[in-house]
Amino acid sequence: MTGTFKEKFDKVYQSYKNICEQKISEGSMLDANKETYIRFFQDCFHLKDWLKNDETIRSKRAKENIELYINNSKYLKFTADIANASKHKKIDRIIRVDKEIDIAESGYVMHGDINLNEFGRRVHVIYNDHNSIDAFKLASGCINEWQVFIKRYKLFK
Repeated sequence: MTGTFKEKFDKVYQSYKNICEQKISEGSMLDANKETYIRFFQDCFHLKDWLKNDETIRSKRAKENIELYINNSKYLKFTADIANASKHKKIDRIIRVDKEIDIAESGYVMHGDINLNEFGRRVHVIYNDHNSIDAFKLASGCINEWQVFIKRYKLFK
């Protein structure tokens, strides 16, 4: 693959903006679909590899500290497990959140006169014995944590 870490981050950020356009607001029952979130979280996780392998990034400290940053983050640590679970079905090595992680869509229905009509959907990341986090909140947290890291190490001029 060609390109820079900044170009890849810009694509991930655009993907996040697309999710935002579908979500409208954090409390909205409208949401992007499960596959859109999976792609976002996979790409968000793999930004670390783009950072480590981008020769235009001069900060050796940023490249050395990215794994520790992700492992100790509140949100980015989920991306590793989502990326690995979506690729391998089962996580076999040390992980950051739980041995099982999944993304689930829940539909909301509105009662009609004759039948039920679906009018919304929410996506959740399920972890640690069925605890969950709203996928939109997780995606927003991931973008914010990447922005903090980028600013800390002055990766973009």
